[in-house]
Amino acid sequence: MKANAGASNDPRVRTEGHAVIDVGTGESLWSIARDHADGRNMKSYIRDLKQLNGLENNTLQIGQILYLP
Repeated sequence: MKANAGASNDPRVRTEGHAVIDVGTGESLWSIARDHADGRNMKSYIRDLKQLNGLENNTLQIGQILYLP
């Protein structure tokens, strides 16, 4: 899994300051939240993650790009 701030000329970066990750094998919204929520409420973090990325369900694909709240 890669995380970075993203370059301003990277078309994948929607909002400056959001880290970007590539979903890896076996990762779920819960595991991503566990690794990146930094003490925030897990359910709230997952809700914000889904909203930011326009996810309508909990299904992720390997290699999918996600922006972290």
